[in-house]
Amino acid sequence: MWKRVLLSGLALVFTLTTVAVVAVGYQKEPQVLTVNDDSNDLTQCFQVPQRIVVLESAVARLMQQWQRENLIVATSSELKHLFSTAEDLGSVGEITVLQLAATRPDLIICGAEQEVLVHELRTYGYAAIMVRLDRLSSLLDWPEKLADLLTARQQAAQTVRLLEKELSEFAVQTKSRAAVGKRVIWLTDSQFTVAGRNTLEDDLLQLVGVVNVGAVLNKYTVVQPEDLTVLDPQVIIAPEVLRPAIEKVFWADGEQMPLFLFMDEWTNTVGWHDVLSKAENLALYLEALLKEAEQGAVLSAGN
Repeated sequence: MWKRVLLSGLALVFTLTTVAVVAVGYQKEPQVLTVNDDSNDLTQCFQVPQRIVVLESAVARLMQQWQRENLIVATSSELKHLFSTAEDLGSVGEITVLQLAATRPDLIICGAEQEVLVHELRTYGYAAIMVRLDRLSSLLDWPEKLADLLTARQQAAQTVRLLEKELSEFAVQTKSRAAVGKRVIWLTDSQFTVAGRNTLEDDLLQLVGVVNVGAVLNKYTVVQPEDLTVLDPQVIIAPEVLRPAIEKVFWADGEQMPLFLFMDEWTNTVGWHDVLSKAENLALYLEALLKEAEQGAVLSAGN
């Protein structure tokens, strides 16, 4: 009889072992979420983030739009008004790794101005991504990148579809505006830096229907004042401090003086919440400049 009991026990152990092996075989692999950010680094999250610190303003507003405020455990003082329950870490430019570590984050989302901070965080093993929204294409790419991290695939798809629709409609409406086809060059700073192709400024100029004569250059290129006469712009967008030097070279060469649109406060970043308003403002400034040109007025534009 004892042999029968022993055999029954061995059979039971075998059965339980087999079930356990099968169960392990069918167990799902841990979900690894990866993001290739704008620093060209690959960041991995081994679970869906539940504790997020957001320091990039456009992403913060996007998360609010997607109703993901509950995931935000901390943010900067500049964005605190968007997330009532989040910890205020202070001014975005003064936030330290130690402060961020104290929030026990699963993910930290930073802007382009925090690139050094992102590298420091990664050195200490934290999942951190850098978002640089300096092209219209980046507004179409990033919702998809954020979708799985925020469990918001439907919201991401809706955001992209809506933006594509709004940009298309804006481009159609632009065709009837006064500035269409005008030759424009955009100097982004006091160093005579031209916004060439593959820049946000070039994206916006194309969107409002003008010709960026600086597009013969790639990205941001510093030129000499006399180079502007070769490009032959009808309108120059620039900081006001450049006007004397520009006028000097055009008078010296006997060229027709271009119109000036002074843009002293400009940041080459854009968000889902303000891209169309920036484009509309640019179109309106250019239209007003052309209408007032005969009266000798010179416009100054904000951001």
